[in-house]
Amino acid sequence: MKPKNKQKLILILVLLVVGVFSNSNAQSINSHFFRFSDTLETFQLEDALGPDSELYKHRFLLRLSYDYINKPLIRLDAGRNTQTGIVVNDIHSIQFGGAVMLSDRLLFGLTVPFHFSSVNGAEVVATDPDAWELGDIGWKLKWRLTSDESKVNFAVMPWGFFPTGRNDQDNNYLISDDSWGFGGMLLADTTFANIVTIYGNVGVSGANNAEFATVDRRFRVDTGVGAFARITKMLGVNFELINGYTLSSISRDQNPIQIQVGLRGKFGPVRAFAGTGLEAFRSSRSSDGSFQGGIKVPFGNREEKPIELPEPEPEPSISTKIQILKDNLSVRREINFETDKAIILPESYGELDSAAEVILKYAEYISMITIEGHTDSRGSVAHNQGLSERRAQSVRTYLINKGVPAEKLSSVGYGESRLKVKEVDAETLRINRRVEFVVEETIETEQKVEVIEHADGTKEERVIDESINVIE
Repeated sequence: MKPKNKQKLILILVLLVVGVFSNSNAQSINSHFFRFSDTLETFQLEDALGPDSELYKHRFLLRLSYDYINKPLIRLDAGRNTQTGIVVNDIHSIQFGGAVMLSDRLLFGLTVPFHFSSVNGAEVVATDPDAWELGDIGWKLKWRLTSDESKVNFAVMPWGFFPTGRNDQDNNYLISDDSWGFGGMLLADTTFANIVTIYGNVGVSGANNAEFATVDRRFRVDTGVGAFARITKMLGVNFELINGYTLSSISRDQNPIQIQVGLRGKFGPVRAFAGTGLEAFRSSRSSDGSFQGGIKVPFGNREEKPIELPEPEPEPSISTKIQILKDNLSVRREINFETDKAIILPESYGELDSAAEVILKYAEYISMITIEGHTDSRGSVAHNQGLSERRAQSVRTYLINKGVPAEKLSSVGYGESRLKVKEVDAETLRINRRVEFVVEETIETEQKVEVIEHADGTKEERVIDESINVIE
């Protein structure tokens, strides 16, 4: 065993001997599950450094904090229910910390602590500068596993500390054990409506010489859960429940549960925090209370990833073509009338409306349009002749009402004299009952069309110029 360890062990044993012989060899030691404030987050727990984290937005962080804990190490009676003595009255700690984001997913931090512990009966006080000693310098490396779009963030965090603290002084209980410490955690958090954040961690820790008489901290499992709720834009409340299990010698004395409650605020770039803690759920708890407070200042905007814009689609190829369209108005229109009457049925209005549109488009190029009425062969010749004339006139009247100039329209009836097909059934009868529009001219439309061909093979066309010619 190293000389420093021997001196520390002798001092602890001296204190224990007094308690052992004065209590019929029935005393035990109980230790508060004490961890100093973390470098990278407000209290003991840490978020997973997701995009919503304040630290995620900056490259550097400076931190200064103060921690106090009352009665971290006591003696208990044989039943472990009553405190019989105090080994360490309290511990004060001032910590300087810093962190840097090495990439958008990786953060490295250091903590440099200075401690003062008040041993029962010691004459030194916290206001004495010589009473403060350098503690074990700690480091942490946090690697975020999830993407920026993840609702739940996960990270892994290896950590450790160097045996830089002195343990050869009377007031160094629980401050340093001259060991290299190590550990690792899995971290998780999620935020709801940018107001409430739920987070937690689980991990292991250990140190070769972390054993104080019957207090064994050489290998532990550490757990914790917490929540942060934003009250105002500048202020929020924090709640945490922390526990640990000593695996080498599981004992309720060495595995207490700690509750932390505090406030977090931000004032411009400065973040401030303060809180209080208590070992819970046991009447013989080691600590009557603890306090934490400090500030952290992030600075230096983290380099943002360049926005990757999608590659622009290739410009569509554009060509032009000339197409010739011939419109002949001598087309059959199936117009339905009431039986044996010249009253047009509403179901034929669409046919006549489309005919009116075409006539109006080419009206200036057409001298005259003749509306011809035809019937089938049923009924007398005279009756069919009159019916065809009246029906042709009804169509002419309809078109005039749609805006076609009256001087461009004439009507004539041919009755059953110009049958289109031989009548053998109802379908051939229907074909012979017809109205036709006849013009002498043929309309020729020349169009200049722009053809746009896209990269995916689709095409679209649009008319960019048009001229109309009349062929006699």
